[in-house]
Amino acid sequence: MIKKFEKYTTVNKSDTENNLSAEFHVNKKEGKSPYIKEDGLYVIVDDTKTIPKKAEYLKPKQVAKYNKIAIEIKDLQEKQNYILAND
Repeated sequence: MIKKFEKYTTVNKSDTENNLSAEFHVNKKEGKSPYIKEDGLYVIVDDTKTIPKKAEYLKPKQVAKYNKIAIEIKDLQEKQNYILAND
């Protein structure tokens, strides 16, 4: 029988006094920040305000790679549209 181990992180009550959830602090300790998608790109959420429920916790490196590809896709779509409109 293989036992599955769960990760645990300690979050102090004082960490959550500014209305940020324990989930936020657990993700911060893992090097993740809250992001939301705007126009197909991930944008960091200002963590001095309330974090939206739709926020995703990602590492900055993940976001940089994702956004780079998303920009390339947008550029290719614009080129396709240009070809269809002008040829």
